[in-house]
Amino acid sequence: MNVLHERILQSKIPAVLPIWDKIPTIFARIAENILIMDNTNHLVNFFKRIQADPRISATHIGIFAALNYYRYKNNCGPQFQAFSREIMRLAKISSSSTYHKCILELNEYGYLTYKPSFSKTVASSIHLAAEHNLIAEK
Repeated sequence: MNVLHERILQSKIPAVLPIWDKIPTIFARIAENILIMDNTNHLVNFFKRIQADPRISATHIGIFAALNYYRYKNNCGPQFQAFSREIMRLAKISSSSTYHKCILELNEYGYLTYKPSFSKTVASSIHLAAEHNLIAEK
């Protein structure tokens, strides 16, 4: 218990005590909502941009969606590390050559930055493109 919490308990202000115990939960929910909104914005802007990009296939979309889900489930920012096998499982891709071809194309097209580790024990680095880079022109 920290000093502020002890002072509140000593002051015997009953109205503050129920709220005090809920503050960590409230902040956790706010942080989760911000992360959900960030992931949603990335996906919405991605879909806006790919409408005009004939190079993007269903596999590219699956990988990008899987990356966003992985990022959400692991509380990651736009830059994170992941193993290809984890993303492949989420995207329902069984061929590693298909996965690597598509993620390298997403990198080439500017949807993300992908730095492979070339090691089975070290995760690859992935950085989703900044929001302003994904916004489609109206």
